[in-house]
Amino acid sequence: MNLGATCAFARPEGHQIVNRNALYLIIGALAVISAIFGYQLYQERQKTAGIEINVGKSGISIEKK
Repeated sequence: MNLGATCAFARPEGHQIVNRNALYLIIGALAVISAIFGYQLYQERQKTAGIEINVGKSGISIEKK
């Protein structure tokens, strides 16, 4: 007698595949979001800090960044 197939709590194989695919989708989305935030942090740290000196028609301008 196969009670597993008639039990109300038994899950068909199709649900496990869907749940596994949803899990892969969530993990993939988190990986993409992490990569985007990491790149933004990298870009922010690459910005130069210090003094900018410009020579133009109106003379010399010095700006602190």
